[in-house]
Amino acid sequence: MKNLIATVLALAALNSFAASIPVYETTNYSTGQVDGSFGINEEMGRAWVELAISTGYSSDDSGPNYERVKVEGLSLVAGSVVLDVEGQQVECAKVRPVGIFRYRMAKATGNCKFKTQIVKQTYDDGFETHQVRVLKVSLETK
Repeated sequence: MKNLIATVLALAALNSFAASIPVYETTNYSTGQVDGSFGINEEMGRAWVELAISTGYSSDDSGPNYERVKVEGLSLVAGSVVLDVEGQQVECAKVRPVGIFRYRMAKATGNCKFKTQIVKQTYDDGFETHQVRVLKVSLETK
């Protein structure tokens, strides 16, 4: 009976583990629209975050800015993109073959979500202080 209770408590603790990892911040944005995905290099066992940040203020602009960001603790392990946060490993994406030529790419599992937030920060240029709106992108685990 004690083993059953301990197992249930351990599973509840694992399911309640959530973290927010800061990924990127910028002042060059228009709407705060950010699309995130995972990039991989299977030969080197590396994974990173790829962001498409909407910077256009009108429909005539060329499109989003693309950023590739290295995230501490994000790696490629046995065909999965894994985020290691304080010893806990969360599977963020699985590597799958896609398309006619079976190109391999990372498909998100839903365990890691990209969250955007616009905050006002005080910027000190050495003479005066200014309020600056900053777009912050974080990666949140369940």
